[in-house]
Amino acid sequence: MIHKKSRRYNALIINACGLGDAIIEVPFINYLQKKVSMNFFHTSNPLFEDIRFVSKIGLSASFNGNVPPGWRKFDEQDWEDICKFCNENDINLIINFRNFKVGPSDNYSKFKSFSQSRMSIDFWDSSSIETKPSMNIRDVILKILIPHIRFEGDFNRYFLSEYYTHESNYKNKIIGICMNTPDESKKWEYERWTILCTKLVETGYKLKIFAGRLIDEKLKATELTSILNEKVSESAELVEPSDLNALFLQLSKVNTLVSVDTGLVHIATSIKIPVVGIYVSTSASVWGGERQYMHHINSPHLKECPLYSPKIGICQNKRKPCPLVLKNGSQIEMNTVLDTVSESVIKYLHEI
Repeated sequence: MIHKKSRRYNALIINACGLGDAIIEVPFINYLQKKVSMNFFHTSNPLFEDIRFVSKIGLSASFNGNVPPGWRKFDEQDWEDICKFCNENDINLIINFRNFKVGPSDNYSKFKSFSQSRMSIDFWDSSSIETKPSMNIRDVILKILIPHIRFEGDFNRYFLSEYYTHESNYKNKIIGICMNTPDESKKWEYERWTILCTKLVETGYKLKIFAGRLIDEKLKATELTSILNEKVSESAELVEPSDLNALFLQLSKVNTLVSVDTGLVHIATSIKIPVVGIYVSTSASVWGGERQYMHHINSPHLKECPLYSPKIGICQNKRKPCPLVLKNGSQIEMNTVLDTVSESVIKYLHEI
């Protein structure tokens, strides 16, 4: 991937705060730094704050550090500070991976006009591209970059699968379980998880239950692990990774991950682990992982939900559970989930 002009870039990359957002960006950033000769700063994100991870995937030589997370919103009170930072650090490019629906009246567009008299800088963003409602985030990022670079060589070698090997023996039938998300609207009912996991261990699967960061998530994961081991001895293992490398290594040992819409979905598919995604309030076609490793189940309620926005693929209820889900449940059929898990394991068993 080579820039059309011969120029050294010091970039400020803007993205959302989620772990999954950064995972999506990694192959593109890795490609940019090696092919376009680019150094970069990044808006604060746990992925790029993990120095061991950044070093392992080869970004440490070009990664200059994080900037305040609030800057990604481009609030007017931050404009002077952003310009000052860019000038002091010789930033000559802002790549905006966050503001996908750029319009003339939003803060980011106003900042671009404000900055013209204060610094000499290029902007790569979605302002001049056409985005479709069902477009995956990777496709949007690709459209942002295409006007400025051209693709050459094997892009796949810049994905995380080149740094973390999928070690699972599919015959072991190990399933990863992730119930965790800080967004209440994305959660699948805990009772449904208990039923699903019970059926899986009774069928002969071993489970790795990934504990979340929040106290309530840790308690539920611990409780579920205990319940399952009482039903079938040594059928479930509680997984509490100490850092990102430990998380990747634990994930690499599962046949399939069953998860709600969260960063773990993107981590898993980035290292070629199949995912059965349970998407309660978001569109998996927009927010899902790598398509070839993604088996998604969307809640039927999205077809009727008055708060659902097809343009961004989200039920817009300020991260609170959707009223329709509270009233009727997620309406995701248990047999559909079980059948999809079995199909996922069988499919990849035949491919190894």
